[in-house]
Parts: sequence; structure tokens; C-alpha cells
Amino acid sequence: MKYELKPFQIEGVSDLLKRITAACDTYYGANQPTSCGLYAVTGSGKTVMAASAIEAIFNGSQEFGIQRDPKACVLWVTDSPALNNQTIDKFKAATDLDPSLIETIENTFTDNHFQLDAGHVYFLNRQKLAKTGMLVKGGEHLTFWQLLQNTYQSNTHVYMVLDEAHRGLGSSAVTDRDKATIYSQLIDGFGSLGPMPVVIGLSATIKRFQDAMNGKKDRVAFPMTSIKPRDVQESGLLKDTILIRVPAAKDPVSSMYLSDACTALNNSRQAWAGWCAQNPDAPEIVALMVVQVPDNVSERVLNSLCSEIASKLDFIDPNKSFANVFGEHANLHIGSFDIPYVAPESVQENVDILVLFAKEAISTGWDCPRAEVIYSMRPHSDDTYISQLIGRMVRTPLARRVDIDTLNSVSCFLPHFDPQTVQKVVDRLTKDGGEDDGSSSGNSGRKVIVNPVTVEWDSDLGVDDAFESIMSRKRSAEKRNYIKGLLDYTGLLLKYEVDLDAEDYVMDKLLRELNDSILTFKDEFEKAKNALSKIESTDVVFKMFDETSVSTNTRTDTADAYAVRHAREKADSSFELALTNKYFAQEHGKGISNREANISIAAAASVPAIVSAVTEKARELLDELQHKYDLVVAALGEAARADFSAKMYINGIQRIVKLVKPIEDIYDGDQDSYPKHVMNNPTTHLAPLELDILEKAVVARELRRGAIAWYRNPSNGSDHALSVMYQDTAKGGKRAMHPDFIFFEKVGSDVKPYLIDPHGTHLADSVDKLKGFVEYAEEFGNQFTRVWALVEVNGEKRYLDLKDALTSGEIKDYSGSTVEPLYQGDCSHKYD
Repeated sequence: MKYELKPFQIEGVSDLLKRITAACDTYYGANQPTSCGLYAVTGSGKTVMAASAIEAIFNGSQEFGIQRDPKACVLWVTDSPALNNQTIDKFKAATDLDPSLIETIENTFTDNHFQLDAGHVYFLNRQKLAKTGMLVKGGEHLTFWQLLQNTYQSNTHVYMVLDEAHRGLGSSAVTDRDKATIYSQLIDGFGSLGPMPVVIGLSATIKRFQDAMNGKKDRVAFPMTSIKPRDVQESGLLKDTILIRVPAAKDPVSSMYLSDACTALNNSRQAWAGWCAQNPDAPEIVALMVVQVPDNVSERVLNSLCSEIASKLDFIDPNKSFANVFGEHANLHIGSFDIPYVAPESVQENVDILVLFAKEAISTGWDCPRAEVIYSMRPHSDDTYISQLIGRMVRTPLARRVDIDTLNSVSCFLPHFDPQTVQKVVDRLTKDGGEDDGSSSGNSGRKVIVNPVTVEWDSDLGVDDAFESIMSRKRSAEKRNYIKGLLDYTGLLLKYEVDLDAEDYVMDKLLRELNDSILTFKDEFEKAKNALSKIESTDVVFKMFDETSVSTNTRTDTADAYAVRHAREKADSSFELALTNKYFAQEHGKGISNREANISIAAAASVPAIVSAVTEKARELLDELQHKYDLVVAALGEAARADFSAKMYINGIQRIVKLVKPIEDIYDGDQDSYPKHVMNNPTTHLAPLELDILEKAVVARELRRGAIAWYRNPSNGSDHALSVMYQDTAKGGKRAMHPDFIFFEKVGSDVKPYLIDPHGTHLADSVDKLKGFVEYAEEFGNQFTRVWALVEVNGEKRYLDLKDALTSGEIKDYSGSTVEPLYQGDCSHKYD
């Protein structure tokens, strides 16, 4: 893969591959058609995850523990030509598969194809299979249905990916073949065409697909792979905050709101320019404004909009800055302004376009991460269309959040809405919807704000150093690869000019360890070499119905080139290609043949003691370099830090990091305001925050006790959030929790932080989180004056002091399923 998957994507691909493998085995083992699928919110990267799974099926993957399927081919079916084109572009951009093996099925496809070929990925938009389409007419050439039947008969393993899988499917099995939809014909077959062996659905709203598959009496429907919306949000793929401005009364605010939208676009443009200047290695981000107009918009209105926008933004070019994605596909020239039609999927890359006119939701599957401002002229009854449009604009431009939180947001100006109607939009964007309008996000953790208040870091509170001294251990993937992690780390040290010699240094050390280990475990090594060089076979000869005629003969053959190459490829996975190539070059320099060098590499990789020794050396070297350079890395630019973090995560390497001070953010002005919060309105010095009753009581009590400042720790997993890892015993793997509050107090002449985490007792993972909090306190507790976990039990607030050895020991040994007994026990204290 060309992209590095996010943590939730790795887990999703792993789970999806298990279900695909089971589905394939069920069909080709028991001749039972199957289905499975991936359910994830818009913006989660479903295409990238599916591409990763396909790549693993085609090539095999040690990471995901899957063998290659040499008979596999993929038929990827989309809902429209535009979505087909965009999906192909995304797929090619993500995968390392040979581009020549990725084909679009056009109207003339059957002219020169007899079947779908193994090793290929075919993209087809369903409209090409309409009754009037050339692919189904027949005549001199095969129909697509005949070609598909030929593919089935050739024993090619066909995996059908159904994109936007909820569309075109009913909730029950199709019984009337004459009225079957295109999708049903593909899935169920008809006439002499058999059913699709394996169907993989992709959707943000999977229920209709699930119901349809469950309704097929002859198809085994495997459980869906489901991605939690909150995990997507925490990854930084989606913008954290959506700002919606609506008039409080029925006042004529259209002109004022358009002016405000232009200001928001200008502010975003300037903020991105400043950020890009500080991060020159990152791609340039050019902010875009979408103007949503009525279906029957007149040229006069469009001309007026263009004139007003151009008058407020001096960077607007009347001939280049405007474009439309109207269904009429017409190039418009109105007054002095050119407003050409552009394909929706081309908007992201065409940075000359700064203002895009649209009518309804632009397109299924369309997204434009650089779209940061929406001005809508739609009437208040069109809450669905507004939700759809916003839902298509929530991807972050860099596929991660940035340090300036205001750049992790979308601003929406709705002059024709009212607060009551806009609540429908808020619900669609924060709750799990019933249809895939691109907006449903479940319990996403995303903020939708109607009354925004800009807050900034307040250095006058005097806690800057104390805040930035707070350390935590970053979550990493479960599977560790110290050798790759070390090589990636040194590669980044070179890339960001931290240490230009680190790569050569560690390669020399690793090569020496490999050579030394081969000598240390020489007997095992030579035995492995001999086993790889020779292949033993047993010939059995006998005559039918004659027991006395059976004879056996053992023979030894020299391993062929394929066997040696395959063994070397496995060694490359164990030691990494850079190290095996270095060893190969060393042996070649001694005059040893290529075959013998490759056998030696494979033999070393097959001896566990040798692999363990080299892996341990890599771990030691990585620890050495991290100890030497982690503070240097922490001082690098934001893009560089993100690069290091991603590489270490993917290789399962945990890192100790310090909190990054937030600069600017947007809070919800409809919430109660509080003093002494480190992020506050620079005019009032107050911070509007949503706190529950217990949290409000804790803040009030700590401020009365003398806290000089405090911080509401966000739960979005950003660099501004203190994350505490815990082991999820129910679902497996490491998860992150985020203690609610960081308070600051004076200790002599120093400023010290302390943690208080008030929470409920009802959550199933409360015990797991508490134990993880104890582990954090044991490792990092010295930086805090206290670390308290607090609940309310039977109307009384009680806390556990996690820095107390007796208390932490009792929690670690606790085997109960709920936390209440701990807060009622001898180690707890009354909070007053």
C-alpha cells in the first residue's frame, strides 16, 4: 500500500479479511454463495481499506496472516459513472498493484474479453448493465452476463465489491426474475447465470445491505466488519468541529451571512498559508467555499453572488475562481464571470477553483477536503440536503488534524434556517442516521456548534511550562516489528536532517549481529541451509490389487529457483529487505553465488534464535536513538512529528510524548462559561464548556481549593489530549481513555499539574480503564501532585488516590466486574 493505514483501518482490514476468507472458503468449499461487508462512516477511508484487503488477497500478507489467492479477481461495482471514476482514482492512488491490472469495464469490454482474469480488479458502474446498454445486448459479441458465466466456469475466484451497498437493494430476496434489479441480477444470477460467489458490501449505512443479504435463502451472510465512528474521529481523518450559523429571528441576513462566509474563507485561507509556511514539507492547502443555491436559480442571482463575493475577496479571479457542479453540466458565462461546469471529483485538485456553486448534495461518494466554508440559500425545509453537503466536506485536507484547531473545522452559514430546523441538521451530523446521506456519524465525538466562540491559549495564567511537561505513552499497534521500526526511524532522522549517519550506523550494527548470530547458531543454520537446498520426496510404486508389489523410494532433488526465491521473500519479511540486501551484497562480494547467498539469507530467517538476536539488537538500537533524539523530534514541525508518530505506531513501537499546547479553538457559546480555563475568550477570559453535574462540582471545588488554572482534556486523541492506554479485556487490544481534567496549582515557587477524572460507574469497561489509569500513575505519577479517579456512589462523591501504593495494588488485584466496591472500600476517600 502507498498509504499508511490508520490504527482503526488496520483493525478493520484485519477483521474484513477474516470474514472474506471465511466467505470464500464457504463458497468454494461447500458451493454456498456468501456475503460480508464493511460498515464505516463517510470519510473513514472505505476505499483505502478495501484496497488494502484486495492487495492482501492478491499478494498474501504476513501482517494480516493471509495467503495469496492466485485465482482471485475482483469486480468492483459502483452506483454512478462519476463515483466509478473517483473510486478508480482513489484505488490507484492507494494500492501498489500493477496499474495495468486495474481495468474499467467500458461498453466495448466484451469485444476483446472472454472472461474476467485472475489477478485483475475490474470497475463497473451499474448503468452499463441497463437493458439498453451495449454490454447486455449481445449479437456479434458476448453479453456481460455470458462473460461472467464463463468466469465462474473457469474456476476463477470472483469477489464482487458493491460500493454504496445500500443503494438499489430491497429488504427481501428477489422472487420475480423479470423484475430483478441490476444488482439483484449480479448477486442472485438469472436464467443460466449462477449467483455471485462472494459479495462484499461497502457502505456508511449497511442495514439495507444486511437485510437484503439475510433475505437471500441460499446465501450465507457473514457478520459485517463495523468501524466505530469515534475511532475514525480520533484518527484525525475527519474535522472535529462543524460551525453552523443561523438567524435567531426571521431577519433578512442573507447579505450579511454571505459577507461572513467570505470572511471565514479569507481567514481559513490565511491560516492555511501561515501553517504551510511553518510546515514547508506539507502540501499546500487552498481553502474552498461551496455556495448552495436553489434548483431554479437565475443568472441574475448567480451574477449578484459572484459580484458580491469578488468585491469582498481581492484574490478572486472572475475567469478562474468560480465553477459549478449543476446537473445541467453547462458552462456558464454571466456578466463578467466565467462559471464553468466541472466534474465533482476534479474539484479537490483544481486549486484555481475557490468558489463552487452547487444545488443539492453534490454527488454520492464525492468529497472535497479543502472545502471549509458553506453558504446555503436552500430553504429551511431542506435539512437533508444541507446535512448531505456538510457530510461530504468533513474529511481533513491532510488526512490528519493539525495543531491549529480552527483549521480542523467547517463553517456553515444558513440564512434561511431557524434554530428549530437546524437542530435536525445537528442530529443528522451527530447521531446515527438511517440512510447514507454522508452525514450519519453515530457516537462520533464530533462537535456541531451553532453559537461559536473563538478561544485562545492564555499564557497569562502562567502554566505553559507545566502543561508542556506532561508526558504520556502513545498507543501503538499490537504487533511489533523492531527491525522495520528502527529502519523507519533512522529514515526519518535522515529525512528531517536530524542525523544523516544514523541509517548507516544501524545497518552496520544489524549486519554484524546477523553475522555473529549465524556463527553462534552455526549448527541450526547449516541444518536449515541443507533443508532449503534439497527437497526430499518419496516415490511409492505398486500394482493394482497386489499387496506384495508396494515399494518405496526416497529421492533428493535440488531446490528449484522458485523455491529459493519464495524462501528469500519470507526472509525479507523477517529481516526487512534493506538488511537482507546488505547481507546479499556482502556475500556477493566474497564471490558466493546468488543462489547460495539467497539460501543463506532464508536459512538465517528460519532459525528462531537468529531472528530473535537480530530483533533484540534492533530494539536496543531503537531505544538508544529514541533516548538520544526524542526531545529533538518533539521540537520539529508538526508534519515531521506526525510522520514519526505514524511510523512508530504502524510498527508497534510505543513512544513517550509530551502534551502539545493548543493555540486556538472554537467552543460552543451556548454552554455555561467558566474562569481560569487555559483556553478562553481573549476578551472575557471565560471558556464556554459542556460539563455534567459531577464535572461542574469538581471544577467549582478545585477552583475554591486554589487551582490557578485548569484544562478540559479533549477526547479526540489529538496531540493536545492526554491519552491513557488501557487493555480492553472484552474486545481485546489497547484503547485510549482521556482523564477529564488537568488542574494546576502552586507548590512553593513551582507550578504543578494534577489529574482528576470524574466519571460514571455504568460503563462496561470502567474496571479496565481504572486499571489503565493506575498503570499510567505508576509510570508518570511523579509529574503530578495527585492523580484521582472520582465517582458519585449513593449520592456521595468518593475518590481513589492512584498514587497511593496500597490503593493501586488493590485496584490491580481487583477481579470484580464493576468499580463500585472499590469506591466503597477502605482505600477510597470522601471528596468534599
